[in-house]
Amino acid sequence: MSASTTWAQIIGPGKTVTLDIPDDANMYITNVCIGEFSEESKNTPQRLLAHIITIDPYQDEDQVDVSKLPHTDIMIASLMPEEREHEVINFCFSPLNIVKLHNQGTCTIHIAGYNVPIEDEEEEEEEEEENAEEGDNSGDSPDDTANNDVDEVDEIDVQTKLLALSKNKPKPAPAQKPPPPPPQNKPQHQQQNHQKPQHQQPQQRKQFQQQNNKFKNDNFKKDFKRK
Repeated sequence: MSASTTWAQIIGPGKTVTLDIPDDANMYITNVCIGEFSEESKNTPQRLLAHIITIDPYQDEDQVDVSKLPHTDIMIASLMPEEREHEVINFCFSPLNIVKLHNQGTCTIHIAGYNVPIEDEEEEEEEEEENAEEGDNSGDSPDDTANNDVDEVDEIDVQTKLLALSKNKPKPAPAQKPPPPPPQNKPQHQQQNHQKPQHQQPQQRKQFQQQNNKFKNDNFKKDFKRK
């Protein structure tokens, strides 16, 4: 395993430099700061721009026209004297990149970073992938499994208790029907008022007529004698 190396570079005002990227390493820019500045530069932004060209590895280098290759323009940092003179950044460039840095300002700009061999980065990526796969295959830890079992048991206990309570819950008494209203007592009429007069027997009626006639005759005789 190769060791990483650090690097630094100074870019004067209005100057452009091309980064010297190793063929077997990736270059990182991590720090940018302003050098000495004059009174006239205090209120002037100091910007560091990058023009990045990407090379096709399958093309022949002798036949490559760099001017026709795809490129990208980005701003690496924007600094201000006495306000923001330093920035911590993280830009990575590979051996397939041609990087030109341009100081668009009136102050000197200092840049620094480190180079990491590509083999080291590939090994680190493989180790990270293996660790991720082992973590996925390991599944839940014993503690997590035990906690899940406890949660399931608790849920079963709760359901069992609820079921028992529902069975032991007293059933509501059937609704009682309201008692029927008391019967209204109708006034009893006297039987004598409703009794029909009984018809007299013929013999009794005859005797009554005879007595009545006799009474009339006696009264008539008395009246006649008085006269």
